[in-house]
Amino acid sequence: MLLDCSDTRVGEQSIFSAKPKTMFTTGNIASQCNETDLSSKSVLSYAVSMLGVKHAIVMGHYGCGGVGAAIMRKPCEGEEGDTLSGAVQSWIRPIRAIYQNSRRYVCFFLIPFVLPSFLPPTLAPPDPQFLIPIPRTLIQPGSVNMSMPLI
Repeated sequence: MLLDCSDTRVGEQSIFSAKPKTMFTTGNIASQCNETDLSSKSVLSYAVSMLGVKHAIVMGHYGCGGVGAAIMRKPCEGEEGDTLSGAVQSWIRPIRAIYQNSRRYVCFFLIPFVLPSFLPPTLAPPDPQFLIPIPRTLIQPGSVNMSMPLI
């Protein structure tokens, strides 16, 4: 089973060289899978109980717009730049909370469109060897082996 981003620029069959209808997949903005998401929970439950799935992959990708939107300052209602609906803002809230409470460096090359407004002019990105990616998902391990590759 694959839970990936709803970004459709590259299909999962292409990534895994899989034939059509050989993968059970679901996707959403920023590849999130958490305990409050009934859609992801029901898809995972169906995959395990009805299809006998033993392995699930939660896969993110570089340059994810959902993650980029989550780590940008949330615009006030009506403010220029307030283009995301309340539903999208609610959906990316867990990523924003992780980012705001983290002391880790951001993987700056994941969010190139954020850099100009994100970094103060005197602050250069840290050495890439010390960067740690932003968590994209909240996963509760269970009877399914979960893995999180980053492509």
